[in-house]
Amino acid sequence: MLKLTLEETIAAHREMWNWLAENPAAKKEEYPPFKESHTKGLYAEIPLHVCFICEYAAQQAKELLRPDYYCDYCPLDWDVFKNITSYMCEESFYGEWQENHTFDPCAISPAVYKTRLQIRKQLAETIAGLPKKKE
Repeated sequence: MLKLTLEETIAAHREMWNWLAENPAAKKEEYPPFKESHTKGLYAEIPLHVCFICEYAAQQAKELLRPDYYCDYCPLDWDVFKNITSYMCEESFYGEWQENHTFDPCAISPAVYKTRLQIRKQLAETIAGLPKKKE
């Protein structure tokens, strides 16, 4: 389990999402520190949902004995309604980012693929810059 402070978590989150903005065809699992973790010891484990923020929120929930409600401890403001049916991030920019991924670019036209990459780049930039929740 990763043990990062809130500041380290947000910095790692921003770094990963900025990399994803620069590499819009990539999946989160392809983020270089995850691939290098075994040789350099950078991140010995891939965080929950391949997300530094989810890992941090889950740790906070566990410490408060509420492990089933870790989304409540997400430190980012996803700008979504409070009454949601699933993960906050999936109801927001992250869900859109996922929807615009195509694992096989040959399955769609080049124009659609290019458009999806542009959308993913913009969404990744937005996710990287999400503000912390106001306390």
